[in-house]
Amino acid sequence: MKPVSTEYVSLAPFKNNIKFTENGFSLIELMLVIALLGILAATALPRIFGNNVDTARKRTEESVVGSVKSGVTIYNANQCLTGNCESYPSVLDSAAVGVCSQANQCFGVILKFPMVSDEWQKVKERVYQGPAGNKYEYNNTDGTFSFVNTD
Repeated sequence: MKPVSTEYVSLAPFKNNIKFTENGFSLIELMLVIALLGILAATALPRIFGNNVDTARKRTEESVVGSVKSGVTIYNANQCLTGNCESYPSVLDSAAVGVCSQANQCFGVILKFPMVSDEWQKVKERVYQGPAGNKYEYNNTDGTFSFVNTD
């Protein structure tokens, strides 16, 4: 086995043969990349977040529809306690046809806190339109609050 050498090799003779060049990006190249990334972000973000807003409107609408259906069921159960099990409210509110608001509260007969959101509107006496654009009709004979196909 050879002994390990403790001598260092000097790189001095090779220093003149190595060319050091400065590598990197110029300011113009960096600005172009940032501008392109900005353009990509500006076109992609509305598509990403636009779908989330639509989904939120649909989920909010579904939540209110579920609350209205529960309210009608609870109203009927309270009527059963008084001996009138076949009774549903004749109307869901005393709101006028138009946008629901603080002055024109929708679903006041069956909900403890009536709908005051301007995203809901009363289209006819028993027809309502939600924030996602779907229409729902209340049938006071069987207590249903169901989607109305507008096609």
